[in-house]
Amino acid sequence: MGRAMIPAIDDTEWPIVRITYGETIGLNEIAEFARRLDAIFTKRGPFMTVADISALSVTATTALHRKRVAEEADKLASKGAFVGEAVIIRNPVVRVLYHGYTWLRTRDDYPRQTFADWSTARDWARLLLKADRIAAKL
Repeated sequence: MGRAMIPAIDDTEWPIVRITYGETIGLNEIAEFARRLDAIFTKRGPFMTVADISALSVTATTALHRKRVAEEADKLASKGAFVGEAVIIRNPVVRVLYHGYTWLRTRDDYPRQTFADWSTARDWARLLLKADRIAAKL
């Protein structure tokens, strides 16, 4: 099993923020992960996440991990940080982790969708961002 780490965050395609998870995120690293996303939001405004969770270990990522990540995501969502959430899941077993996470979320006021690969997730994210910009002009 790999060591716990903070997921990689890449905002070079702003307003799409790409997040890549390893096998697990440490319980102590979840707050730092959320702090980094909050710093991006504070500096640049709302964004669309495209998160690849395919590498997550079902055995290393516990219900407590999912609960804490969901709580931090809800805090960010309450501030208006997310335009939407695209999630890449290549492993059907990992889909169970994602469903557990979504059940723990209390906010559902932005679109969420799962995809098999980066390309289709990014295309959906771009469409969503375009629609959001059009709606903002109305």
